[in-house]
Amino acid sequence: MAKEYWLIIIANIMFGSIVSGGQFFINSGLSVYEFMLYSFIIETLLLLTIVFFKREYLIKRGFIGFFIIYGLIGALQSASQYIPLFFGVSVAVVAFLIYTQFIWTTLIGRLFLKERLTKRKIWAIFFGLAGIFFLIDIFNASWHGSIIGISVALAGGLLLSLWIVWGRISGLNKQHFVTTDLGYAGFTSVWLLLFWPVANHFVKNEGLTRLSVNFPPKFWLFIFIFTLITTIPHLLFYKGVQKVTAFASGIMTLLEPLSAALLAAFFLSQPLTANVALGGAFIIFSNYLAIGKDQYA
Repeated sequence: MAKEYWLIIIANIMFGSIVSGGQFFINSGLSVYEFMLYSFIIETLLLLTIVFFKREYLIKRGFIGFFIIYGLIGALQSASQYIPLFFGVSVAVVAFLIYTQFIWTTLIGRLFLKERLTKRKIWAIFFGLAGIFFLIDIFNASWHGSIIGISVALAGGLLLSLWIVWGRISGLNKQHFVTTDLGYAGFTSVWLLLFWPVANHFVKNEGLTRLSVNFPPKFWLFIFIFTLITTIPHLLFYKGVQKVTAFASGIMTLLEPLSAALLAAFFLSQPLTANVALGGAFIIFSNYLAIGKDQYA
């Protein structure tokens, strides 16, 4: 198996730490907006440190518009994970709708990147969808919640798909993976700052939209460590997606919720149930199908 596949697999396993890290910050009293925005800003600063020594990684003028749109996708996708909860949609339903992204990724990849749709891909989609069904235990999830919240969660799946496809397009255009991550993190930070006054006006919930710097210094250290841990998989993903198709990348992204479930079991004492084991097995098999020779480009 080519190294680029391993890069994306490792990246998605590491991405599973985002859920646990986010839960830690929420439990510690930070708002969702605070740890989202500050982590993107710190990631941008870390990448600018690299660019200071490697000026060739700077964003070229012709790609500024491309990354402005990528930042908008990033900001909206980040928000789509939390807005549905505000409208009463359960965590399980939100996760299920967002991780249907690989269906959108397959369609977008077929239409705009000319990626072939094969029987192997169809089976990979089937087992991936079954894996998410069991992993999140969607059969027992409550589908109560406003149509707005459910619609936003479904849009989150499309936005996650666009995040993958945009990264793939950047790779196809020979953008260095550091450049791609810098454009993504930097412009996502800008969009989150621009959106904040609107979000703060309409969402009267300090746990979601409070924006302050008045918390203990140790939390800045925690955010820095969290950002460092999550920057590494971003770089690995963007390096891998230079060669791996959007479809295969989308299927492998299903390893993220599996990783999050396993980390929660080991570090947060959440039960490791039969549905997690069965869902995980389906997801791993869907990845096996996705990583076929005919998927490599």
